[in-house]
Amino acid sequence: MTRTDTNIAHRKLHSIDKPQESEGLAQQALGIVASLFIEKKELEKKVVHKEDEIGYLKETENQNRLLKTQVQSLTLNKSRLEAKISFLRQEREEWHRKFVAEQETAVQAVAIANRVQQFPSIPTTSNTNLDNFPSPPSIV
Repeated sequence: MTRTDTNIAHRKLHSIDKPQESEGLAQQALGIVASLFIEKKELEKKVVHKEDEIGYLKETENQNRLLKTQVQSLTLNKSRLEAKISFLRQEREEWHRKFVAEQETAVQAVAIANRVQQFPSIPTTSNTNLDNFPSPPSIV
C-alpha cells in the first residue's frame, strides 16, 4: 500500500468511528446538491425566458425590416404622386388661362354683337357682311 492509499483507508476508518460527523457532512452535501438543483432549475427558466425574449426580438426585427421596406415604398409613391400633382396643377393653370382668354374673347364677341345690333348700318369686318353693304363713299 502506498502512502496515499493508507491515508484514504485511515480517513474511512476515522469516519466510521465518527458516524455523526459523517452524517453531518452527508447532510451538508445533500443541502448543497439541493440548492444547486434549485439554482439549475432557476437558470433553466431564465434560459427559456431569454430564448423567448430573443425570439420576440427577432420577430420584432423582421417586422421592423418589413415596415422599413413599406415606408421606403410609400415614400417613393408619395414622391411620384407629388410630381403628378404638380404636373396636374400646372396643366390646370394652363387650362384656366386658356378658359379665361376664351371667356374674354367671348365677352368681346358679345359686346361686338350687341353694338352691331344697336347700330346695324355699321359694317363689320366679316366678309359676308361687307358683301351685303354698299361701298363707303370715297373721301376726297
